[in-house]
Amino acid sequence: KEKKVKEKNIIIAIKQFCSNNNYTFVIKLRAKSTCTPIMIECADKILYDENLYPPTIIELMHVSDITISHQSMATFEAIAMKGYCINIDLKPVSRIMDKAHRTLFSESWEQVLNIEGMSKQYTGFQFLDKFADSPSSDYDFNNKNYNKFMEKYFSGVKSEKFKDIIS
Repeated sequence: KEKKVKEKNIIIAIKQFCSNNNYTFVIKLRAKSTCTPIMIECADKILYDENLYPPTIIELMHVSDITISHQSMATFEAIAMKGYCINIDLKPVSRIMDKAHRTLFSESWEQVLNIEGMSKQYTGFQFLDKFADSPSSDYDFNNKNYNKFMEKYFSGVKSEKFKDIIS
């Protein structure tokens, strides 16, 4: 039988990382999501979707140094706002997103999940093994590939729409 990564262990690893690096641990849940006891115990703050516009997640990513997700389209927004994005490949959830991403992008979408200095993808077990004890400097955002990324996925950084999003 295949071992599974437990949400509880991911939350504990994030809490340990935040404690070690003097970060605030914020969990953003959907309105329909259940807040579990381990979330309450570990998170410094728990937010829900409060507005349709601007979405709470966008406001949160705008002020976050690191966004952790599981192969979400939020990767693009987090990088656009110059936040480092960590994606945890959680099977079988990732298989569902894999099909959606391949439909949207002609190339290998996994490249977006691993852009040097901007995003990193881990398997669940890799994340548990490496993240908690890593220094925050491992996830410093690097502008090296930023303009190329923005041109490819957001029509550049001079777009009026983009300026509206980040202001």
